[in-house]
Amino acid sequence: MDAIILSAGEGRRLRPMTLHLPKPLIPVSCEPFIEFTIRRLESAGVFRCAVNIWYKAEMIEQYLSKRRKDGMEILPIKEKELYGTGGGISNAASLISGEEPIVVHNCDIYADINMKEPMIEHRASEALVTLLVKKGSSEVNTSNGYVVDIAGKFGNNGEKSYKFTGISIWEREALKYLPLPGNTGCEIESLAKMISCGEKVRYFDIGDSFWCDIGSCKGYMEIHKYLYDNTQITNKFYDKGIRIKGFFYACEGAKIGEGSRIENVVVWAGGEIRAGEEIENAIIGPFGVIRI
Repeated sequence: MDAIILSAGEGRRLRPMTLHLPKPLIPVSCEPFIEFTIRRLESAGVFRCAVNIWYKAEMIEQYLSKRRKDGMEILPIKEKELYGTGGGISNAASLISGEEPIVVHNCDIYADINMKEPMIEHRASEALVTLLVKKGSSEVNTSNGYVVDIAGKFGNNGEKSYKFTGISIWEREALKYLPLPGNTGCEIESLAKMISCGEKVRYFDIGDSFWCDIGSCKGYMEIHKYLYDNTQITNKFYDKGIRIKGFFYACEGAKIGEGSRIENVVVWAGGEIRAGEEIENAIIGPFGVIRI
């Protein structure tokens, strides 16, 4: 199976962090966030992945060119302008021609799920597209196992309502509902067109699995708390008389002063906590201090 990681956006909700790095390279537990998505797709058996890029494209290209070459083949594709989600999928899919379904994954989404399960269910369903959904706002309305409305396009409340996770599985035949490669368009509009044409669009409920949109500063802190609670990472700074409460991630190149008091803090390379400083609920980097 193939995949597309949608990575072209500017990440405005993450400013000023994204003034320094594009979203896929934002450090989460001190490694580029795109690595979490790559590993999850690889573990599900995806063998080839296109990554659409536009904002700070050269930085992403450089990173991908230097990472390990074993495992999933990764193919960056640069957009001439922002093509939107629909145009982005269409343009990236043109780079990975074939017959296999395509997993489409937003670059700013973390979902602690086994991707093999929705992939197996999708293959068995004969659906054109399967949307991964979760409890939440009424973005995806369903009846009898199928999506009957999305983003309120048809005023059909259906039987159950869900939030779209930003992850989906597309048959190649579904691509005809997208803009032609090199044109702009919205993924949601294309899905609505499929539904209006009577195509089968199914859903897969991820249940209580952890899901996080790291595309905001609040979500960025939420993913660090989750990773800390589930991995109990320890830090190397205890021997400097530093007192730590909650999670604390200090990336290589960060400066941590002796006697600091720290609670729920992420420090990028180039960030600094001064000796004796007390700080909590903050992201620190070359952009300064963001307090959450």
